[in-house]
Amino acid sequence: MRRNLFAVLLLWIAALGLIGCQRGSGYQVQPDAVREAEQFTVDVVCRSEDVLRIFYSCYIDGQERGIGGLADLDGAVIQPGRTFSIPFSQESFEEGDDLSLFSMTLSPYGEGDVREAGTTDPVAIPAQYGERYTVVLSGDREAGFTAAVEQEET
Repeated sequence: MRRNLFAVLLLWIAALGLIGCQRGSGYQVQPDAVREAEQFTVDVVCRSEDVLRIFYSCYIDGQERGIGGLADLDGAVIQPGRTFSIPFSQESFEEGDDLSLFSMTLSPYGEGDVREAGTTDPVAIPAQYGERYTVVLSGDREAGFTAAVEQEET
């Protein structure tokens, strides 16, 4: 029992390590309004079936700025429609980076995959701190996977 609890704890810690695309080493609790003004958030919606986890890479003007991963902590396949939120703070980027040149790719993995099932073309997100963006992953192995920014309905 104790060994199983330890294994679950290690998996949880490893999963948390995959969830960020952060370069900063410290975390300070700040009021929500301050945090939101100093970060932007990308909500990734998985509309594909049979996806176990999604790895992502972040870029500024084509230069990689970080990587991360998204998955259900219970190890189950991601249910279509599931949304994951990724906050990006100032520490995620280098000084002088132009956030309007931010982009990301998504690489879904299925159960038993040791390589990605595919990688999307880069999705351009002209980001600004304090804003929230939605990226939708769709498709499958046969047709290929795509990612696109979902436009807000007005």
